[in-house]
Amino acid sequence: MVIITGASGLVGSYLCIQLQKKNIPFKGIIRKGSSLHLLQEIHPENLVYGDLLEPESLEEHLAEASIIVHSAAIISFDPTDYPLMNQVNIEGTRDLVNLALKYPIKKFIHISSISAIPLNKSEDIATEKNTWPGSSQPSQYGVTKFHSEVEVMRANAEGLPTIILNPVTILGPGEENRSSTRLFHYVWEEKKFYTAGNLNFLDLRDFVEVIITFIENDIVNEKFIVNGGQISYFDFFKMIAKYFNKKAPTIKATPFMLEIALFIEWFKSKITGRPPLVTRETAMRGNSNVIYDTSKLLKVVPISFRSIDDTVKWTCSELKNDFEN
Repeated sequence: MVIITGASGLVGSYLCIQLQKKNIPFKGIIRKGSSLHLLQEIHPENLVYGDLLEPESLEEHLAEASIIVHSAAIISFDPTDYPLMNQVNIEGTRDLVNLALKYPIKKFIHISSISAIPLNKSEDIATEKNTWPGSSQPSQYGVTKFHSEVEVMRANAEGLPTIILNPVTILGPGEENRSSTRLFHYVWEEKKFYTAGNLNFLDLRDFVEVIITFIENDIVNEKFIVNGGQISYFDFFKMIAKYFNKKAPTIKATPFMLEIALFIEWFKSKITGRPPLVTRETAMRGNSNVIYDTSKLLKVVPISFRSIDDTVKWTCSELKNDFEN
């Protein structure tokens, strides 16, 4: 039995869909009140309630697990979310691995992030060997994901077989104001500005294929970066605009423009209650040209990553109806 935390999220929901298609026994854990928009295809008996902030709600599900895929996390670059992000990403992971140590779990697959990979300003390529602290300022999200990895590695030292996956930006049809879907919505609204950096991208379908490979193989106690390729934000936005039949951003954002955008987004978030699309941390990421090396993964997982055109075309096609309604 595969147990999936964060089953209502972008990765967790698509993993549930693919496991159901493959007739692999699984249960997706969702919090009460979570949106089921991405889980409409899933049979109700495969969804159960649980909450990382209430460890006792997870124990009965872990008791029947052979493999755990831990994809639940708070992903945010908004400072107001930092306390909850620390609680869920770090403390929640700590409680989960402690519970997992009580049972004969064959493999604990931890979905981390390249935000947990420290960067050095002199390096253009980052690998799994990069160690903390790096010379660049990490995001608070990256800090929490690093510390969640520390909890997983501690549990591994205590006997829990683990795999840590560090995906780059995962592209796929998620909910409108969450994850990378916000980048597509940015173009849908015909915003004018783009940043100078490159996007390291990964097709959601490819990432779930990688996860299922690790569910089915015997590899344990390893850490892998997962990166499908790179594209400039200018070309990425232009491609999205083409499939949405929208005007692409054409103005390169200067540092001064980004400062103005930061203030405007902060002000809008206070009025609307929605998280800001642009924060100081996302601005820094948008101007980065670091490449995340996935060669270690490709030595053990025989996958050919989809092209960015294929990914964007699929995602736009899936999102168009949601954005129009």
